[in-house]
Amino acid sequence: MKGARGLSFNFGCDDGVSYNNANAFERNPLAQRRGQQNTERTRFIGLDEASPRASNRAERASRRSPRAGTSGQAPSPGTSRGERSERNAGRAGGSGNTGRGSSRTRTQAPQTPEELRKAWYQPTFGKVVLIAIALAVIVFAAQLCSSATPIRVTVNGSFYDLRGAKTLEVALKESGLPINPGDLISLNGAVLKRGDGDPFSATVNGEETADPDFKLRNGDTITFVDGKDVVEPYDYVESPVPCGASIVGLGAIHTFTAGTDGVKELRTGKISGESVEKQTVDPVDLIETRSDPNVGDRKVIALTFDDGPSLLYTEQVLDVLAQNNAKATFFCRGDAIIGQGIDLVKRAYSEGHQICTHSYDNGVSVNGDMSLLTQEELSSEVTQGMQAISDALGVVPSKYARIGSEDLPETAIAAVAPLIDAEIGWTLDTGDWVYMAEDDIYDVLMSAKPGAIVRMHDGGGNQEATVGALKRALPKLAKQGYEFVTIDELIGSSPAGDAAQPTQGSPAAEPAQTAQSSATAESGQPAQSGSTGDSDQTA
Repeated sequence: MKGARGLSFNFGCDDGVSYNNANAFERNPLAQRRGQQNTERTRFIGLDEASPRASNRAERASRRSPRAGTSGQAPSPGTSRGERSERNAGRAGGSGNTGRGSSRTRTQAPQTPEELRKAWYQPTFGKVVLIAIALAVIVFAAQLCSSATPIRVTVNGSFYDLRGAKTLEVALKESGLPINPGDLISLNGAVLKRGDGDPFSATVNGEETADPDFKLRNGDTITFVDGKDVVEPYDYVESPVPCGASIVGLGAIHTFTAGTDGVKELRTGKISGESVEKQTVDPVDLIETRSDPNVGDRKVIALTFDDGPSLLYTEQVLDVLAQNNAKATFFCRGDAIIGQGIDLVKRAYSEGHQICTHSYDNGVSVNGDMSLLTQEELSSEVTQGMQAISDALGVVPSKYARIGSEDLPETAIAAVAPLIDAEIGWTLDTGDWVYMAEDDIYDVLMSAKPGAIVRMHDGGGNQEATVGALKRALPKLAKQGYEFVTIDELIGSSPAGDAAQPTQGSPAAEPAQTAQSSATAESGQPAQSGSTGDSDQTA
């Protein structure tokens, strides 16, 4: 067609088509419609003018342009490759175009040795996978080599070479020994299931094991025997086993070493339902150590008085002690510390005497035999007696005590031991708890040796003879160089803190026994010595 020969197209322009000759374009309506259609088609499919697909479409449209009446002139590419590259780089750097025609940013490959080194050490998923595979191969190869290498072991006296898995189970199979498994048994020993116990019992180099997967080494010595029975699983409930008490030695001072309770379980089988009791922890006995004070060459005597305070005799006893500059220990009954009894206890305490408990009522309900009380009743006797002293004096009472009139048996020790520091017996008994003549009591007092613990009474009966004997004996003993001290002072007077030493007898009591024996022969009244006490008949 004439007039269209000089026309050239450029589909890289903004409107999708351009002509070198504007007049020719205006004279060609068909070219105008096609250019408009191309532009609309490009925008409809999401392609802008700078995308490669848009450029391709523009080129194809330019090749079809002669049909619009322009001929004789070649189409112009419109934009060079360099220009298109610049536009693509601009879109990749931040155009934000997310259409189908958007291009991806390419990372430049490392070129220098330093870049290659950094790229190699940079962690990537591929490298991690390669390393893991390499390690797995190494481990597998090591296991393969280990399992392929045989070891020689001795099984019940014979040599065997083991390959592959080198366990006790493999060694047993290799040996072919006729080993029988144990049974599953109930808590009472009844068989619940045959052969459901340990598959075997074995020793490896002298150490017992029943683990089939036990790993063997070259040179191991193994001995197989029949498997042990296995007890059924069970539920259990724990409860304490009270400790007992033991007595060690002889003497008037009884100290305690605490024991510990044991533990027992009541077990109930989960399969059989049987119940059995099993002690799992043995109790440790409480130990009562009996001994006499070791005073060395010191001439000290501990005078003690039971069953007070008494309105008739305690004040007289305190007067005699004060006249002779003597100190004593009063083991008081709690039920007597009332009314004027409180004043007497306060006077004794203020004059330097030691106040201890003799229980609350000296076991009136059992006629003075404290061993007949339950542990709860015995504990109550001690705590109530000490509380009465504390209420009267307003101080914490001494934790030395004389419980009842006889040494406590093992069954009663456990109830008393947690409450006191020591139970105090005697090495010399005047016997004034029954009728004794003043002369007889005087003779017993005069037989005292260093470290003696003398038992007398300021209550519980007629104690006129005791008061008279004290008035006569104390001045004479003082002239012999004796000092009258409390129990605290007697125990503290032992050298090097050795307050009491266990003995196999009571040396200080032996002379007293002689004196008392003579007194008994004269009076016809019984007298006992040592720490075993007597059967007190006082209220």
